[in-house]
Order: sequence, then structure tokens, then C-alpha cells
Amino acid sequence: MPTVTLSKVRAPGFVTIRRGGPLTDADHHLLALWVASCAEHVLGLFESAQPDDPRPRQAIRSRAAPLAWPPPRTSLHHLYLTAHPRAGVLAT
Repeated sequence: MPTVTLSKVRAPGFVTIRRGGPLTDADHHLLALWVASCAEHVLGLFESAQPDDPRPRQAIRSRAAPLAWPPPRTSLHHLYLTAHPRAGVLAT
């Protein structure tokens, strides 16, 4: 799997108030659910390009599952790091 380097700069509109941004934890949670819902709409494209890679489906499923909120930051980064590189497969 390719190594992914995350930018130290965060999109300011997607940061919670407790980290200096404009979003409440509840709004951040709703945003994450919306992102998972959007990702479900294109999941078939990912799976047709990479049928043996279960990570995008697992990431969506874990986001939609009931969780303690806020989830541990490390689990969100893990989901991002495993699902995000798959998007590059469709772009090439």
C-alpha cells in the first residue's frame, strides 16, 4: 500500500470548536455521516476498479455504525488513511 502523508494544515471549515474551528462536535458528527452517505453512492465505482479491496466498504460501514462520540482521533485517521488512497485509483 502506498504511503500517505497528511498535510499539517487542516481545512478550517471542518475543524471542531475545541480545536479552534467553527464546527460543534454534533455538526462534525453530522458532517462525517454525510460524507459516508456520499461515499456510498460511488462505492460501486471503487469496487469495480478494486474488487478485492474491502477497505472503502469497511470505512463506510464503520462510519455509519453507532459510536461513542467523538470517536478516537486515531480511528478516524486510520479510516482516512485506508480509504482515501483508493480514490486515486479512479483518477488515473
